Amino acid sequence: MILIMLSISISTYMFIKYESQSKKDELIQSSQTITQKTVDQLMLQNTIICALIILLGIIGSFFLCRSISRPISKLTIAMKKIASGEWETVSIHSKNEIGQFAEAFNQMIESLKKTTTDLISSESHYRTLIETASKADLGIVVLQTENNKKAVIKYVNDAMAQIGGYPKKDYLGKTFFEIIHPNDLSRAIQQYTDKMSGKDLSIIAEYEAITASGKQRTIEIIGELAEYGDQPALICYIKDITTRKKAEIELKQAQKLAEEGNQAKSEFLANMSHEIRTPMNAIIGMSEMMLNTELSEKQSEYQNIIYNSAHSLLSLINDILDFSKIEAGKLDIEYAHFYLRDLLEEVSDMFREKAAKKNIEFIISIDPDVPSALIGDSNRLRQVIVNLTNNAIKFTQDGEIIIQIVKIFEREQSIRILFSIKDTGVGIPKSVQSKLFDPFTQADGSTTRKYGGSGLGLTICKRLVRLMDGDISVESEKDRGSVFSFTATFKLQESNKEHSFRVPKDMKDLTILIVDDNESSRYVNQTMIQTFGFHTFEAISGQHCLQLLEHWDSYGQGKSLDLILMDWMMPDMDGIETTHKIKQLDKFSHVPVFMISAFGDEKVIRKQSTIAFDAFLSKPIKQSTLFDAIMQSFDKIDSIASATKMIAPTESKTNSIDIQEGLERLGGNQKIYAELLKSFKETYSNFISSFHEFIEKDIELAIREVHSLKGAAANLSIPEVLLTAKELENSLRSEKGKNIESYIQSLENKLIESFDAINRYINKEDSSDKSTQKDLSADLSDITTNQQLPLKQKILLTEDNPINQQVIFEVLSGVYEIDTANNGKEALEALEKSTYDLILMDIQMPVMDGLTAARNIRKNEKYKYLPIIAVTAHAMKGYRELCINAGMNDYITKPVDKNLLHAKINRWIST
Repeated sequence: MILIMLSISISTYMFIKYESQSKKDELIQSSQTITQKTVDQLMLQNTIICALIILLGIIGSFFLCRSISRPISKLTIAMKKIASGEWETVSIHSKNEIGQFAEAFNQMIESLKKTTTDLISSESHYRTLIETASKADLGIVVLQTENNKKAVIKYVNDAMAQIGGYPKKDYLGKTFFEIIHPNDLSRAIQQYTDKMSGKDLSIIAEYEAITASGKQRTIEIIGELAEYGDQPALICYIKDITTRKKAEIELKQAQKLAEEGNQAKSEFLANMSHEIRTPMNAIIGMSEMMLNTELSEKQSEYQNIIYNSAHSLLSLINDILDFSKIEAGKLDIEYAHFYLRDLLEEVSDMFREKAAKKNIEFIISIDPDVPSALIGDSNRLRQVIVNLTNNAIKFTQDGEIIIQIVKIFEREQSIRILFSIKDTGVGIPKSVQSKLFDPFTQADGSTTRKYGGSGLGLTICKRLVRLMDGDISVESEKDRGSVFSFTATFKLQESNKEHSFRVPKDMKDLTILIVDDNESSRYVNQTMIQTFGFHTFEAISGQHCLQLLEHWDSYGQGKSLDLILMDWMMPDMDGIETTHKIKQLDKFSHVPVFMISAFGDEKVIRKQSTIAFDAFLSKPIKQSTLFDAIMQSFDKIDSIASATKMIAPTESKTNSIDIQEGLERLGGNQKIYAELLKSFKETYSNFISSFHEFIEKDIELAIREVHSLKGAAANLSIPEVLLTAKELENSLRSEKGKNIESYIQSLENKLIESFDAINRYINKEDSSDKSTQKDLSADLSDITTNQQLPLKQKILLTEDNPINQQVIFEVLSGVYEIDTANNGKEALEALEKSTYDLILMDIQMPVMDGLTAARNIRKNEKYKYLPIIAVTAHAMKGYRELCINAGMNDYITKPVDKNLLHAKINRWIST
């Protein structure tokens, strides 16, 4: 800096000297008159001026050098700090080139600072990942293709070194394929090639690897494409899963053992079921037959105990089997069309007798807006309702049981329904309610001893309800009764055709008085009647009824009284006495009175009363039965079947036929009536299967056939078949065969019930009197217009147990001709000697079992279409499939249900 200033000063001095000399020469030349003094003064001035100029130059140079050197010095210091790792900007407040340079320098510093910070952060992140991966035993390997050499290892972490057993440095330069087991090598090469070429988006694979010690380990690799050193690379995350794979193998082995154990349990249950059901079939079958014979009162009591106990044991077995299915996850829900009201009527039929014996008011209430045509598992729904209702009857000694059904919501093609079973029984303490739905749990230890049961019923109900997308709950109070409620979701049938009641125009204003002391019963009856469009009034007792009639002109609101529904059992004044007094009133003596009573009370009422009631209705009243009874009372349906007014079952339990009216038509000739009933059964045993063919071929023929059935049922006083046949005929005429399946199914059920009732009646008749038989034949020939009864169809019963042979023989022998075989081999021999219409085949038999026999039968083209029905004590899931696969057509379990057996035979024997 000093040299620069000195140079400037000398240059300035030389310039001034030169200028002074020039002026001096000029002065000399211009004027010779100027004196030497003047020259010296000028020289002094010039010298001073030069000195000042030099001084100013030095000062200016100093400040100029300082303005340049200080920023440069700051920049130099900042660069040195950057070199040492310190990020510092320079502060230069200038707009010249140095200031601009300093600003650009500062921007560069900030950019470098951010980049370096990001780099450090990224490096820290990856370092943390690598360290964490190493701690988690997650190996990291970077692979690249180098000089056409695939999967060259460029980097490994400590965890990978531990997995492979090599030092980290020994990996570098090797190919990854060198540690892969030869069995997986080609697959590993292909996957690496596909990944690096972009064909595969990711690699997640398992390989067997060879460690440095020569041991084989299973590794799991997740590979992702990335860059490493500006070159494409495959970063592999590697996990040693040898232990996990070993655990998986052990788990599979344990699962296999568990499945084998479960299979053993299932086989044990199946065998237990088979061994118990075989004698149970004999006990129940023979007990039922014994009850249909002439017994003393004490013998009948003993036989009823045997019969009921056998059914209780069977119920227990079924509970255990269902529970085992639940535990095994094999309890399934099926979806099929069904009609809710039909199902509830079946439940009503099942429990009306039990409720009547305990003098319990049994009521079923269905809200009018609940549709009947549903899709779901009707069998499982019935199972839940039956279980809860059975509990209600079991734990209720008096009072009432109400089954109530209401709609919760309806959306598109599905509906959720609430079912409630309310009783006035012993109730359940709050402390145990939460445990009721646990397996093998009851309210207290004495419950099982007093009431029986396995403690599984509610558990099964809960599981079934859940399968039907619902919930179950209980509300109860000790000694105040219980309400078990459950919801279930169903689909709606597309046609959603509901049963409608067509009321004649001249009956639109019908007025009915309901006399019943039970509020719930009055409400249900009122609801049913109002759905018909009729007017209703209520009386809460016999005395109240008489008071209303006395003031009917004001109470009846100007309406005439057309019909009275009279409950029998009422306090102070019962229904019989009330009716007697009504008949003494001139104004109301003509009004029809329907007596409402519990199951089996009709006989008692007839003995106690001299009045001919217009109809007897058993509780709980079916809506269709009530409607038909009203129509009959006003002569609005075929009058030929006046016996249909007697709706209630008779004391002989032939609830599907009215024996008294039938005998009256034949002058009391029991033998002729029995033969006509037998002929009816044989004639129409195959009606349903044939009826489907009629519909397909000729709808008019189908109408004629069902009309003929209706007439036969009317002549023989079989009211339920008559009414159901009439409904079917009306549907055929109005809809020409469309949407009639529910009517056909209902008719099939009524026919089966009537056949069962006919069997019970016929079994009571004495057929040993040959002379009477001769007279009977002559009488029959006149009545049947010389029509011959159809020949019996022939069945081969293949069963090794002689008791079971006898039970089934007794059930079927009145309808079919029966041959027996003791095993499958005998069945094959019998087929060579005779012709059969159907085979009933047991499964578990000596010499040759039923499955083998069925397969051998199907090998013969001659028996390709011969129906074979399995009749077995094997009730576990899977046996039906075994039977069908062996070539059988159907399957029924022991103990044999008579109605079901007849239904299945009727179905297949005419196919």
